[in-house]
This record gives sequence, C-alpha cells and structure tokens, in this order.
Amino acid sequence: MSYQASLAKTVSPYLLWFLIHKSQTGIALLDFQSKIARGAGQDAWVSVLLTGISMHLVVFLLLYALKHAKKGDVISLHVQLFGKGLGTLLNAAFLLYLLLFASYQLTAYTQVIQTLVFPDSPAWRIALVFMLMFVYIVHGGFRVITGISIWFVLIPTLLVATLFIPLQYADWRNFLPAFNHSLPDYARSAVSSVPLYMGAELLLLYYPYIRNNARASKWAHIGILHTYVLYLIMTAATFAYYNLGELSHSVWPTLGLSKIITFTFLERFDYFYIFNWIFAITPPCCLALWGCMRILRATTPLSGRPSLWLAAAFVFAVVAWPKNAAAVELLKTAAQAAGSVLLYGYVPLLALCVFAHNRLRRPIADGTA
Repeated sequence: MSYQASLAKTVSPYLLWFLIHKSQTGIALLDFQSKIARGAGQDAWVSVLLTGISMHLVVFLLLYALKHAKKGDVISLHVQLFGKGLGTLLNAAFLLYLLLFASYQLTAYTQVIQTLVFPDSPAWRIALVFMLMFVYIVHGGFRVITGISIWFVLIPTLLVATLFIPLQYADWRNFLPAFNHSLPDYARSAVSSVPLYMGAELLLLYYPYIRNNARASKWAHIGILHTYVLYLIMTAATFAYYNLGELSHSVWPTLGLSKIITFTFLERFDYFYIFNWIFAITPPCCLALWGCMRILRATTPLSGRPSLWLAAAFVFAVVAWPKNAAAVELLKTAAQAAGSVLLYGYVPLLALCVFAHNRLRRPIADGTA
C-alpha cells in the first residue's frame, strides 16, 4: 500500500498529468533542435520520439520504487535501503542536484533576457525578481505549485497555434532523404534529447502528495505522452523552417520562429514570446525549491521557511555570480549530464535495489534496512 500525505495536503490524481508535463517543458525547449541535429540531422525527430517512449519505462521504474517507500518518497527510501548514514549522504546528493537543476533553468533564462531584451541589466537584478516570485509560490505549499502548473500549461499551449505562421515558409524537403543515418547517429541525437525530459525525477519527492497515488500511474504516463508529442510538433516545425545549415548557426531556434510573427497590434511578438517563457521555467524551479525544502527539513534541524530561503539564496548566488559564456555553458552541461544519469542510471538502479531487497531480504515496507 503506497504512503499518502494527509488529505488536506494532497491533490487529485489527474493533476499528476500537469505536474509531470510542466516539470519537463523548461528552458531546454529553446535550443534543443540545433543540438539533436548534430547526430541524425533531419531524422533527429525519430530520436526525440524514441527517447520520449523510453521515458514511460523510466517512470514505471520510478513508481515501482516509490510504492515500496515507507513515506512514499526518495528521502525515506534512501534510508530504508542504505541505512541512515549512506541514505543521508544520497539525500544530500539529490539536494545538490535539485539546486543545480533550478540554477541551470534560471541561469539559462536570465541569459536569454540579458541577450535579447535587457543587455545592460545585471544578472542579479533579473534573478532577484524571479527568485522572489518562486519563493512566494513555494511558500504557499504544494497545492499552490500544482495550481500554478495547471495554468502555466494552458497559457503557453496557446502559443503552439502561432507555429502555423512560420510554417507558411516551410520547406518540407528539409526532411529528405529520410532514414539515411546510422544507429550511432540516432543514438547521439537521443542522448542530446534526454535533457528535454528532465523534471520527471521530481516525482521522487511529491509522490506522497498525489491522492490515491497507487492508482495514478496512468496520469503520469499521459503527462509523458503530452510532453513528447509537444516536442515532436516543435521539432517538425523547426526542421521544416530551417535547413540543417541554418539550424547549426541558430542559438535559440524556437525563438527564431517567433521573430517573423507580427500582428497589427504587436510588432515585436518575439518579446512576448520571450517573456512568456517564464511560464515554462516557473513550475520546475518551484518544484525543485520545494523539494530542497523537504530534504532540508528531513535531514537537518531547519524548519520549512529557513530551509526554503537557504535553498533560494544558494540558487540566487549561482545565477547572480558573474559568468562568461563558457561558464554558463559548463553549468548547462553539468546539469544536463546529472539529469541524464539520474533518469537513465540511478532510477533503474534504485528500482533494482528495491527489487533485490524485497527478494533477498525482508520487505522494506516495514522500514527495516
């Protein structure tokens, strides 16, 4: 029987759809096309699709492990499986990952704002505005974060309709010749597309707050499906508009699509598009900060509010610290590598440890290690 938090703190099972989807559609959506094209070229959409499908297996393993956790989350599961010492160390490592994840999201978005909108504004000023908003949302609790996620799914979805404008200039011959790449090329594009699906691992922390979570798995898989369908649409629109040569020189291809969109009442639609991206990074950043708060409360004497401000201060310091382009790229690479290892390395290993513990020793549901 899966552990569940008190009823007043939980949300309906179908909201797992929005939480999963919104935690994955972050800053990577702005520039993933040029990265995946370095492998399979015009066939990279195949790798995006296959990686998305593989995420169903990752989520299955993740849910399998969580169903055997004493308190329904990875914090208690680490202690159950590995004891208090090693379990606390693993929780600390997961805390560092969450801080890195939030820092990467906000740093990359701050870079976009500085480059395209406010080149004279320092990073700390932009980061401060967003961090105060994130803290305010997280302070409201998990249910508030969930509500924000619902609205922040619905509002940006309306922008998908604007893709039909650049598609007026599409050249569908950009997809030809089709399926003419080797398996290593597809694998390289698949590896580059894994960061698109970062965020699903946050379920390791908020699973107990899903009502009737043992029966909510279908909504998690629907959220994954929603994510890679969106990425396929974005990939198809981008590859139809850009040829591979143009794509290789585009820093933010998704924003490039918005530059040719104009309305009589809105000349610079790309500015609207850029600021709309705050809807994309807010839910994953808030979930990551909320997760940091939970880990700090469980492993240190700190209460909720000091834990939240401590995590927020760390992320703000990382984002505000003066960095050149190479340092920003290093932060992105580190965060994406850590997320990829966590999804396709640690989650399967954790599920295997749970399976072995149940088979070779007493069931961990009783809290023994």
